Amino acid sequence: MKKIKKILLMSEFTPPVLEGIAIMLYNLFSFFPSDSVCLFTDDPSKRKSKQDEKLRLPFKHYILRVPNFSFAFLRSSNVRAFLQYCWLPIIIMRGIWIMGKERGDAIFGVNSRGPYLVAAYYLHRITRRLLYVYMFDLWSKNLENSFQSKVAQIYEERILKSAEKVFVMSEKLASYYKNKYSVDSEIINHSYINHPQKELIDTNLGSEEHDYFEIAFTGVATSDFTWLQLIRAVMVDLVEEKVRLKLCVPVIEYVKDIKEKNIVVKSLSRDKAIIEQKQSDVLFLPMFLRANCAKEVLETASPSKLGEYLISGVPILVFAPHYSYISEYAIKGQWALVVNNYDKKELRSAILRLKNDNNLRKTLVTNALRTAVDHDARIESEKIQKHIFKI
Repeated sequence: MKKIKKILLMSEFTPPVLEGIAIMLYNLFSFFPSDSVCLFTDDPSKRKSKQDEKLRLPFKHYILRVPNFSFAFLRSSNVRAFLQYCWLPIIIMRGIWIMGKERGDAIFGVNSRGPYLVAAYYLHRITRRLLYVYMFDLWSKNLENSFQSKVAQIYEERILKSAEKVFVMSEKLASYYKNKYSVDSEIINHSYINHPQKELIDTNLGSEEHDYFEIAFTGVATSDFTWLQLIRAVMVDLVEEKVRLKLCVPVIEYVKDIKEKNIVVKSLSRDKAIIEQKQSDVLFLPMFLRANCAKEVLETASPSKLGEYLISGVPILVFAPHYSYISEYAIKGQWALVVNNYDKKELRSAILRLKNDNNLRKTLVTNALRTAVDHDARIESEKIQKHIFKI
């Protein structure tokens, strides 16, 4: 077998876009040699998602601008998704040209909403280059758009079985694919980059005094998330307790209906979001998503923010079903206070317990820092590089 020197990383979402997939790719590929990767992606400039240029990877970028077809007369999301998949042959042809120009030896595909993972599969079949796949979540079950979900169901098994190696982000997702498709995979934990940043040091982290007991959530949130609906009701009850929720989200307009006086919505750069985490009293990690969310998704999902939450030095509150991976992981490692029931009184009680029990807070932080060792991005990146470059 020819030794692999350069891979083509294909993903719809890539840094500097502040999406979970893009941030995880930044964390993992920051430790790859700059001449070992070239990147093929959609055009991030047309997206509403917030961007942070500090997260741009130091690789050569090839961009194909697939239209989003957001015309007023195209109200059907399924039609828009179908039209985007009509660009699949163009993406493949562009990929063939890039592989020849860059003398690529392998392809690295990532699951997402658009056609890039399917294109990576066909590029592998045509060029006979090795295919590596990173499954960020349960692809076929995690897509709201029915056309995209159907495509994922058709291709998921053949892509996974064609891959030289499949990388996943949780033990439960590895077990799911093993039981369903007899595919073995390597677990790559959602990670953080463990290095001091001047912006963080200069803020004298953790010393800021505030009048409120502050709970922070960082990441994507929309008003139809069931966890957000419940915690909004809880916050109304906690006004007199001087408790405040900070929602640090990439796109404010998705939560523009938030009116509660003790809920603050912010759109921040990556560095400032991490500062916000470290200056908070509790970090909120919810997994009650949408009402129609498939049980398999909650069973296998690991939030991309997990690594940075664990290393923050701030107590974590997990709000998730008992059968979810993140709930079981938190209980096993005792690195978070866990609320398993979708219950207003229980969630309120947990928040007040964290506010009033300093010993509990210290214990959770100690256990989280111990668990964080397993989420170091450099170590997780080395796992991938050993498989690809055979080092």
